Amino acid sequence: MSAPAVAQKEDEKQRKHKPLKFTYKEQQEFEQIDAQIAAREQELGQMNEEIEKGGSDFELVASLVAEQRKLEEHLELLLERWTYLHELAEQIANQ
Repeated sequence: MSAPAVAQKEDEKQRKHKPLKFTYKEQQEFEQIDAQIAAREQELGQMNEEIEKGGSDFELVASLVAEQRKLEEHLELLLERWTYLHELAEQIANQ
């Protein structure tokens, strides 16, 4: 076997035996994501109230709905990230 092939095989062995863990950034994100999700959900609740109060002011309601969509998209991204981080935490715990 050539030297690069042997080195590649050794790298693969090390990766297989390397324990899975959070990066520093992932750990920080894991600790803060629940609060971020709760804050976005609260903002969406307030936004819904403002839309209801907007009544017949079409321009106000339209701008609030656009802002609401942005909040919903951000919340969806946070929930996807929450799922990833919690699955990773479970894998780490099961090693």
